[in-house]
Amino acid sequence: MLEGGIPDGVGASAIFRPMTWLRLSAGGAYNFVAFGFRGGVSVVPLYMPFSPSLNVDVGHFLGGDATPILQTAFQGTGYAVPDSPVLKQVAYDYADATLGLEFGLPKTFTIFLRLGVAYIRSTLHGFEQLVQEAAGQPGAPDTTITAQDPTITLTAPSLKLGLIVYF
Repeated sequence: MLEGGIPDGVGASAIFRPMTWLRLSAGGAYNFVAFGFRGGVSVVPLYMPFSPSLNVDVGHFLGGDATPILQTAFQGTGYAVPDSPVLKQVAYDYADATLGLEFGLPKTFTIFLRLGVAYIRSTLHGFEQLVQEAAGQPGAPDTTITAQDPTITLTAPSLKLGLIVYF
């Protein structure tokens, strides 16, 4: 399977289909910051050229530096991406549930479009360093500040487009 989407990035997976209505998948992914891995379960109730599907996927992206991709995205806008320690180690876990429409020949190939909701969890690595640097700026009050890297969670839309080819 080849797919692209949000928050999954682009990925390639192997699919195991123990029954015509059930698919299990596992593979790798890339989100333009770092590589990761993913797994999923799909229920496809109709074994026909057009079918709905119910899908659940989970994944983890390893840490990577998001600064270059943000600099490219904001190039020419006048916004300078800061050299922040928070951007140096971006990693996240996600789980998403989607409903999809699938088109194709179920024994040979399938093209799919999936929409749903994703739950994303990430720790802002380098946040403590950022706070310490801000507290140490000239003109800042003479105080001691301690901080921990916070964990953030986000619920967001999920969108996927992909192709499955069966061998």
